[in-house]
Amino acid sequence: MSEERHFLKRIRAKPDDRTIRLVYADWLEEHDNSQGELIRLEEEVRNLPIYSDRYWELKPRRRALLKSAKKPWLKQLGYGGTDYRPVFADVPADWKSRWRLIREFAERWYQIPVDDVGGPLKPFPRGKGESLEGGDSRTVDAAMSDPNVRDGLPPSLREWLLFIRDMQIGLKGFNDGSGDRHVFHDSGPRVGFLQGDGGREGCFVCDEHRHEPDPPVWWDWTTLNPLRDSARSIAPHVTTLALQYLLTQYEPQFGEPPAAQRMTKKVAHKLANYFPVRSSFDEIQIFERQNVIAFFFPESMFNMAGPALHVKVRPPADPEEVRELFR
Repeated sequence: MSEERHFLKRIRAKPDDRTIRLVYADWLEEHDNSQGELIRLEEEVRNLPIYSDRYWELKPRRRALLKSAKKPWLKQLGYGGTDYRPVFADVPADWKSRWRLIREFAERWYQIPVDDVGGPLKPFPRGKGESLEGGDSRTVDAAMSDPNVRDGLPPSLREWLLFIRDMQIGLKGFNDGSGDRHVFHDSGPRVGFLQGDGGREGCFVCDEHRHEPDPPVWWDWTTLNPLRDSARSIAPHVTTLALQYLLTQYEPQFGEPPAAQRMTKKVAHKLANYFPVRSSFDEIQIFERQNVIAFFFPESMFNMAGPALHVKVRPPADPEEVRELFR
């Protein structure tokens, strides 16, 4: 048996033994093999908070090394792959950390590469095929290209514009047929950034909250809605709205809307038993396990239909197994 095969056999026998992996990394580096660097990065990243600066500093190099490594070798080490692993075990209060969690979720769940918080705003692709550019995208580009406008925005709202553009480019069908339009309109008293119902309604940040890093969000109700107190914000923070928007407006539960559900003791017990990772993102309760994630909303920010449980299942997890859990 070759020395490398001996290392791989020991790693398969004890996959959680970090010492064996690091000794193997030493051996690879002695043989000028960049896979040794990848092992060191993977072992360092394993213990880093997802929202930390170091995690995102390592991400580009780690991505390049994963791309260059052969899939059979990665599989033996348990690196790479397409399984979703929990993201929201720890949810900090600051806007930048929260946006990093949202971005990492998008990458792990939808399998699209994402960059760190802060931009720049990516241009819509031009050339062959249909342009992704919408009629109001010019307002977003104009705002983000003007330093006086861009730098005067709350940083979390600025990140919303950057993130939505990344999703429009990276996710096929993002917002198709939703009736929403991503815009930017600074009227002075407020900043509008998401239209609905043909532009008759929309989300906005009030001028009085413009200097908050992650301000609350209001919805401009043009028609009376008995389910909504118009004097109350629909989301305590832009990041809260962003998470619910990504979860409910792009990919519905098993191809259906979220199920109306109160958090009874029975439901809470089932969720606690099935999901090892549980946390809260403001009022959103999050439940995670490999390839399955569930969110409980006490009140939807978009349809005001009351409390709802939203479950997302990713291959190779079995949707029917998860459905059975809540029957």
